[in-house]
Parts: sequence; C-alpha cells; structure tokens
Amino acid sequence: MLFRSVLLIEFAINMIGSVPRFLFRAVHAHAGFGIAAIGVVVVSSLVSIVAAIVVTGPLNGGLYWLFLRRLRGEAAEIQDIFAGFRRRFVDLILVTIVKGVLGMACVLPGAVLTGIGVGVLHVHRGAGVGLLVPGVLLLLVGLPISIYLGVGWIFSLALVIDKQLGFWDAMKLSRRGVSGQWWAAFGLLIVCGLLCFAGFLLCCVGLLVAIPLTIATLLFAYEDVFGGQSTASTATAQTV
Repeated sequence: MLFRSVLLIEFAINMIGSVPRFLFRAVHAHAGFGIAAIGVVVVSSLVSIVAAIVVTGPLNGGLYWLFLRRLRGEAAEIQDIFAGFRRRFVDLILVTIVKGVLGMACVLPGAVLTGIGVGVLHVHRGAGVGLLVPGVLLLLVGLPISIYLGVGWIFSLALVIDKQLGFWDAMKLSRRGVSGQWWAAFGLLIVCGLLCFAGFLLCCVGLLVAIPLTIATLLFAYEDVFGGQSTASTATAQTV
C-alpha cells in the first residue's frame, strides 16, 4: 500500500509540469491561437510552475522521511508522506529551487549561444560559427560542473527532512559527505536512472518496483554516510 502511494505521489509530481501542454492542445484544438487561448496557456503555465515549486520539494522530502523510518525499523504510516509540509517546509522548497537554478546557470549560457548559433548558421554561416563555437565550449565547461554539483547535492533533501537543517547547510553538508566518494555516488545515480528507465520500458508497470527501489537505494547510501550522526553532531559539520 505504501509503495503504491509512493508511485502515485511521484506520478502526480511529474504530471504537474504537463498540465500546460495538455491545456494548450485542448485550447488549440477548439479555439486556435487566439488571445484567449494564449491567456489560458500563460496562466496555466504560471500556476503549474508555482504548484511544482511549492509541492515537489515537500512531497519528495516526505517520501524520503517515510522510507527512512521504514529503514530504521520505526513505525511508518501513510501520512508520513506529507511530513515535508510540517518539517522544514520552506527549506525543502528552497533546496529544490536553488539546486535547479544553480544547475541551470552552469549550462544555460552555453545552451543559449549554441541554440542561437545553430539558428544563425542557416542564414549566415560565418556569424553562426562565431556563436556556435563559444557556445559549445561553454557547454563543455558548464555541463561537467552542473553534474558535479548535482551529484554532490544528492542528499540535500534527506538532510533537511531528517536532520532539520536549513537548505544551504544541507546542501553544503551533502557536498562534503559525497566529496570523498563522488564517483561512487555518480555511479549509483546512473544505476538508479537505468533502473527507472527499464521500469518505464516495461509499459510503466516496472515503475511499481523501480521507483521504491531507487528511493530505498539512495537512502541506504544516505544512512551509510549520515545515518549515524545525531542532529547536534551534524550541525557542527556545516562549515565548508
């Protein structure tokens, strides 16, 4: 029952970002590209973005809290999924926002220049190459940095919900905990990604197993790194 609830929550999180696309298709099919259609899409997009920002972090934090309690042999109930709305609600939101913004900032300049360069290349070859080359170079620099930081922050949400840390302290501590075994954490994320992809290929039925197993695997790793530390001892390790 708990695993099925986990899957439904994860599905709901992923569907939030798809709402504008479905509304756009529906409005376009019945009303074309009129002002009303554009207004509906813009408003729904803003609403879905805000909803995703407000809901995603706390819900994922609640899922982590549920699994951590089960891993520790504690009594876990379905309402623990919503613990993120009671425990460090704002910090869980900020972790999600800051991780996304900083990760995107690493690749956005290169992606924008590359995209513009490709577009201009069809019109003016010399100008297109002049934008394309620095864009690709920026991507080659920014993408590894984004990946490095993303792996380093893998335990941020768990630290917020479990150790009751602020968002920035959790991100710093996560990066410190992963720094000595970064490649192992990177490999773990790849395996989890492949597992979820395989579950998706099995007509999505495999996700019933893949998603809970992925969360449990990540939290086993979290327990191995941070599980033995009390909240007080964790707080003393927050400086970079």
